[in-house]
Amino acid sequence: MSSTITPPNTTPKKNLTILLLGSPSTGKTNFITRQTSNVFSGEHTPTLEEVYTTTLPSHPGTALTILDLGGSDDLERLRSVFLARGDIDGYVIVYAVDDVQSWRNVGEKWWGVVEHWNGGGGGGRKGKVFVVGCKGDLIDEAGCNGFVENGGIVCSALEGWGVVEAWKRVVKGCLGE
Repeated sequence: MSSTITPPNTTPKKNLTILLLGSPSTGKTNFITRQTSNVFSGEHTPTLEEVYTTTLPSHPGTALTILDLGGSDDLERLRSVFLARGDIDGYVIVYAVDDVQSWRNVGEKWWGVVEHWNGGGGGGRKGKVFVVGCKGDLIDEAGCNGFVENGGIVCSALEGWGVVEAWKRVVKGCLGE
């Protein structure tokens, strides 16, 4: 599955490659498809890997290639192929705000994976790292205020809030804005 949305009469001048990582069922794919095509799927389909291309209205001169990698442990070798590319501008580690283990895995698993490949073990350029909490609609606002107040990104692909802002922060961070 691929989705491409480019505003009319614009030719992107900058290309960014963004890679999403996170435990299974955290909302990675819906976070992408809500942004790229304004679609939310209520059914969970495990992801092996998907590649999306898009631009953001806020950055029409920047083309995004978004790599959506499945989070299950048996996909480690496949993830290594994408992580070893050496052209990743941004890593987005996704967790589900209603799943404590997915939050723990940000530090216990995914941060180490990114550190290993981010300009180190895999060579290539060093990308920016972002952490995004998905499924924000499943908690009340008081449940994540500390994270948000400290610069954390939380969104709900189901309800659509926070998604555009999250992608803007990722793109601005990768561009150094």
